Amino acid sequence: NPAQIFSPKGISLAANTAWENLWSLKHSVIEGWYNVRTDKQLRAQRVLPHINRAFRGEIVEIPAIKYEPAQVKGITGAVEYRWVKALAYPVKDDKGRIKNVVIQHEDITAQKIAEDNLRQSEARFKAIWDSTPNALALSDSEGFVIDANAAYYKLYGYSPKEVIGKNFAIIIGSFICS
Repeated sequence: NPAQIFSPKGISLAANTAWENLWSLKHSVIEGWYNVRTDKQLRAQRVLPHINRAFRGEIVEIPAIKYEPAQVKGITGAVEYRWVKALAYPVKDDKGRIKNVVIQHEDITAQKIAEDNLRQSEARFKAIWDSTPNALALSDSEGFVIDANAAYYKLYGYSPKEVIGKNFAIIIGSFICS
């Protein structure tokens, strides 16, 4: 897992190769000066309270965010962005004092892109569904109506209550008989 180690004050001390691969960034670019506890992007995305809990001694799940390394002054050449969620946990010494905090990142960029593509596809489908003058209805594998568009209701004179959940055979039969 991509992981980064921080001092108790929040300064980035080390990162593994998986972290460097995730961000397309050598850790040496930020080592010793980048402070996770003062990152404006993390503050703006409201995840600093979660991160700060780890620095107070808790194991914390950090919600998913879209992180853009170029927004941090001094970082160049990294990936444009990654969607990540993370787990942050303290490493304590034998007296229970926090020695370091580790943040393990999980790259969910592909998942977020797929979700966004699905939302866009659904929006396009809905726009076509709502605007077509053709009467359209969807049914499940057994012929029960799941949805119909406005043109369908207008053409056949039914209301959604009379169609949704009914079997096409019954609807068509009653339409033909009337």
